[in-house]
Amino acid sequence: MCYGGPRAGIAAYFSSVGLNMPPQINPAEWILELVDTDFAKDKDEGSRRLQHITGSWAAHGEKPALAGEPGPSSPPSGLSLRSSRKSRLMQPLHLLHRSWIKSYRDLVAYWIRVGMYTCLAILMGTTWLRLGLSQNDITPRITALSFSGAFMSFMAVAYIPAYIEDQATFFKERANGLVPCGFVASVLPNFIVALAVVAFANGLWMCVNGFIVSATILNVFWRSWVTEIDYQNWAFRVMMWNEFHAQNFQCAAVGSCSSPPGPDGTTIPGTSVLEYYGYNSCRLGAYAGYMIGIVVVYRLLAWLALTGVAIDRQLG
Repeated sequence: MCYGGPRAGIAAYFSSVGLNMPPQINPAEWILELVDTDFAKDKDEGSRRLQHITGSWAAHGEKPALAGEPGPSSPPSGLSLRSSRKSRLMQPLHLLHRSWIKSYRDLVAYWIRVGMYTCLAILMGTTWLRLGLSQNDITPRITALSFSGAFMSFMAVAYIPAYIEDQATFFKERANGLVPCGFVASVLPNFIVALAVVAFANGLWMCVNGFIVSATILNVFWRSWVTEIDYQNWAFRVMMWNEFHAQNFQCAAVGSCSSPPGPDGTTIPGTSVLEYYGYNSCRLGAYAGYMIGIVVVYRLLAWLALTGVAIDRQLG
């Protein structure tokens, strides 16, 4: 303990132990700077100063309490010593509030991504500006859908450095019951390794999401399990259905259609494109449920990883 007296006595007490409080400063912040050794420029000096402060207060507490000044063993009048730890019900709200504050302050982790997504919107809006409804526009439409999903997925790796910083905060705050989550960076708290693993995972998701190799010809090994946990697969399915199920594309002439034409022989129904990719139906609710389930599983794995590492550190 470094001090337990009234606020009005802070300056006088610390002056008596050789630490003069500057004028026009918040006393609480000044004391925190004195006792915080984590961010001290000279950690050895910070540790010696902390020992001096705690030792001085311990010696001060052995003396009779000054008139009107509560001793270090008794709290100031009206101050409760009950734990200020937030209830389990309030912890998620507290974490969301703190995350929101961090999000608008963190330029690298959040606002650069906002800028990148804005640039993506401009890029796609100008690159695919003149898409029409001819059969030559089918492939560009599909590549636009695949590119947008893959780009946004890859941009998620931009949060890894910020998350690794948050992980250090987690270990310090575990005693307070505050538990942020994130899986790969929890297991691999090294930027280069985590980046490589996430990049490989994104490459894998792209290969089996149904665009590069359609689900109708993808080999059984990948189709049987990887596509089920591939969020890009479910997103691509929904985007494809939304884009093509109600469209018709004009062929240059009768008999020149690149895909099975409709009854008139001069148009390609969007459903023909969907059938080629194996998307004969769209269960939007089920696909949304799959993606939510993927998020929940990753969060659970992250919580287990963080908890395990934290316990290991405590035991170590």
